[in-house]
Amino acid sequence: MPFNVSQNQLESPFDKIRHVDEYGEYWLSRELQPALGYKTWREFNETVEKAKISCQNVGTNPDDHFVLGYKMIKAGKGAQRKVEDYRLTRHACYMTAMNGNPRIQEVSLAQSYFASQTYFAENVQKALATEAHQRTLPQHKFTDLLAERAKINTSRVPTHYFGVLTHLFYQLHTLERWVDDLDEKATLEISVGIRWKQYADEVLRIPSTDMIKYSHILPNGRIEKVWAYAYKWGEEFDKWIWTVYFPEKYPAYIQYRKTKLALPAPKKPKQIKGK
Repeated sequence: MPFNVSQNQLESPFDKIRHVDEYGEYWLSRELQPALGYKTWREFNETVEKAKISCQNVGTNPDDHFVLGYKMIKAGKGAQRKVEDYRLTRHACYMTAMNGNPRIQEVSLAQSYFASQTYFAENVQKALATEAHQRTLPQHKFTDLLAERAKINTSRVPTHYFGVLTHLFYQLHTLERWVDDLDEKATLEISVGIRWKQYADEVLRIPSTDMIKYSHILPNGRIEKVWAYAYKWGEEFDKWIWTVYFPEKYPAYIQYRKTKLALPAPKKPKQIKGK
């Protein structure tokens, strides 16, 4: 089955307003404001100012993460006026979300999203970059195909839930350090999904109300019912994938695939000739 992907199929609204240039990824505060559910700039700007103070209190220079700029917007009768706008790093977005009004649903979703992604960025990527001595990331056919599968399945995941495959998709740039032994026939999401469900049940004890099944398309086109999880568990998933699954479970998956692929084809039974 061909994977026809459109950009608007990405799961998170915060990915949709993410920008990238030669200096890295960033968000614009005027775009983040409505995404966080704030109706006025004044109220949102108060949250940004609190976030800058929190940033300083944890020993981080807010000027490195909240870069003040200006933009022109339309005013009445076709006129234009200059307004403030911030260029925000992922860490700045995280601090802004954490200082936001938790009664606003969009803020709660942002807290989950940026918390999980910030944990990943600040801990896992540093460790892997050190281990790899800053080597250039290779491109793998498997991760390209995984991205295609993730994008087309994202639209099938119910609102306010995440699927295992879509979370893997967000981290493809680091996955490529691990998946040298995988080919286009590998279904990593099945291995991860099974192990994560065990962890979710036995360790996290995620309640059934925070899980829902959706129709997931496998590489061969077959549709299977698989679990999606409430977005507030995204941070726990990201911690688990890099601290438990890849160090402890992934080697067994690789060994299983190697053993499976190495097995000889079954011999055809000999025909017994009649007397």
